[in-house]
Amino acid sequence: MQNGDWTFQILVMLEMTTQSGDIYTCHVEYSSLPGPITVLWEAQSDLARSKMLTGIGDFVLGLIFLVLELLVYLRNKKGEWDMSRMLEPWHC
Repeated sequence: MQNGDWTFQILVMLEMTTQSGDIYTCHVEYSSLPGPITVLWEAQSDLARSKMLTGIGDFVLGLIFLVLELLVYLRNKKGEWDMSRMLEPWHC
């Protein structure tokens, strides 16, 4: 593939199904590099589990705040209703 500045690149993609604990290595050798480049990559299934647990925790925390706000709202609403009843003489 042309970069637009008179240089080119080669793109190689490999699709695979990873499993927890798998380790992959990408090794690149090119004449303009001072030496080969090797990158290790380890499949991270723990990351997905961590994100899921964070989402569940945020949802539960949101529910707790929603219930608390609802209780405060209903308590204040009840107080307003009782007060308005007391001010009207025809209600017993």
